[in-house]
Amino acid sequence: FEFSDAEVQAMQTLPPITGARVHASLGGHRFAVTLEAGEMTAPQGGVIDATGSTLRVSDMRQKPAVAELLLKTRAPVTAALSVLDLEPFRFLTKAGQPVDLAEGVGWAEGRITFPLKGKLQGSDVDFEVVANAETLISEVLVPGRVLEGRSGRLLARPTGLEITGDGDLDGVPFTGAVVQIPLGEDAPAPTVDGEVEIGENFVETFGIGLPEGSVKGAGPANFALEFPGDAPIRYSMSSQMRGVVLSLEPLGWVKPARSEGRLELSGRLGAQPSVDELTLRGAGLTAEGSVTTTAEGGLEEARFTRVSAGGWLDAPVLLKGRGLGREPAIEVRGGRIDIRKT
Repeated sequence: FEFSDAEVQAMQTLPPITGARVHASLGGHRFAVTLEAGEMTAPQGGVIDATGSTLRVSDMRQKPAVAELLLKTRAPVTAALSVLDLEPFRFLTKAGQPVDLAEGVGWAEGRITFPLKGKLQGSDVDFEVVANAETLISEVLVPGRVLEGRSGRLLARPTGLEITGDGDLDGVPFTGAVVQIPLGEDAPAPTVDGEVEIGENFVETFGIGLPEGSVKGAGPANFALEFPGDAPIRYSMSSQMRGVVLSLEPLGWVKPARSEGRLELSGRLGAQPSVDELTLRGAGLTAEGSVTTTAEGGLEEARFTRVSAGGWLDAPVLLKGRGLGREPAIEVRGGRIDIRKT
């Protein structure tokens, strides 16, 4: 049988599907309803087109019978997430994230199974929803930064939310990023892993505090972010620095773009970023230390516990910022210098 211009309640906790045109079949202890047209108004973010979705019960003899909702939707990302944050899912709330964490339009397909009984609990529902969006924009995932994703893919399961794709973070390109947002009260902190392009633009955008002109060119680096609740975002990064030119003019040291080295750093992002640990090796230089920045984003201090350069220097070195556009002051408080090799 068929009917049209109907209002259909797929689940008790979800908004109704209105303007529904439905084809239904019943037989052999099986029941199926396919939506040939219809839409759902989300609590936030707009309207979800659910055309092509199917609700079916494979065996009505079971007590309680199990319903399977096969979703096919097109919707604004915020609208889709606001529905998935309703009971019994609540997966955005469980992850400590708002439903408007990203803007864009996506296409989603998924499977939701639940028993046909009253007072459903979250543990009664199993689901896997996959959504794709050509463009995603978020000012929430990385606070204070604009994240623009391309060809993004979202996978929602009871265990968590996973977002993958390429894009830009405040204009700095990244590829293959994987955002993991675990669910549950005792779930670990959300994380992001991927590959980012480091270079002059990266140093300037994130206020790393290196002297002006010390970084040129660009090259790939692996990165990881961790979002520990209300604390600043922690990051770590490693790169072989292919394509990156590094120079420290006061030391007369340059790493050409074609040569490889090793850069490892970790710290915190925020209004005043920091580099808590930094290790740099390449072109005869080894440096280990940390970097702090000023409120304006310039260099405050680059404190190296050891700098070894060209066989002529082996000493702790402190670079102190003196304002934008000025060379940092240099302090050497020990170690060894061989002037014959400078």
